[in-house]
Formats: sequence, structure tokens, C-alpha cells
Amino acid sequence: MKKITPDIMLDDCAKKLEYYQKVFGGELKNIRKTPSEEIMHAELHIKPDLVLYFHDKFSYAGDVVYGSVVLVIETETEAELNWMYNALKEDGGVRYELQKTDWGALHAVVEDKHSVIWSLNYMLA
Repeated sequence: MKKITPDIMLDDCAKKLEYYQKVFGGELKNIRKTPSEEIMHAELHIKPDLVLYFHDKFSYAGDVVYGSVVLVIETETEAELNWMYNALKEDGGVRYELQKTDWGALHAVVEDKHSVIWSLNYMLA
């Protein structure tokens, strides 16, 4: 495993990013929007090894409340991602099926048996 990063889900995320930047400082990077201008992904780089992810609430989130935190795991290998995906979804559920993305990764979102939501990501070569 490379790292675990908090991913904070907010309603009207674009406006709230400014607030968090004022509170924590840092630089907003890698902002990706949906065709409807919702924030699909944004990063607040506070320090080189201190980054917070943010996004708007999407349909896969179901009944998760705004302000919820999803833990993002960047895996070192595809095999590690597949192992975590299968282990975490057991007795839990899949929020976003494991699939290749337009940002060049294999990605999935699962909820474990304790209701913790994990966003799994492996960057393809």
C-alpha cells in the first residue's frame, strides 16, 4: 500500500473549497468537474505529504451524509487492489464497481461490513 488519503464529500463542493483553503492554506490542484460542473475530484495540497481530497456527493454515495469522509487507498499493484476490493466488499457492498477510468486507473468504491467507505485506486502504467 502506498498511502491512505481522506476524501471529504460535500454539497456545493466548489464553493466550500475556498473555505478549506483559507483555513488550512495550501494550493488547490487537480480539479476535475463533471459535465454538470460538479466537483468530481479536487485536491488541497497543504504540504508535500499532506493532501486532502474533496468531491461533490454522487449517486454511488447513497444515504451517506454530506461531510462524510471516504478513505482513499492508492495501491502499489493491481493484485493488491483486487485483493483489497474483494476483502473489503465481503459482508459489505460495492458503491462503484471496479473498472478502468478515464484518468488511467483501476478504481472502485466499496463499503465494508462496518460501514466504512473505501475508494480504491491503482494507476495503470
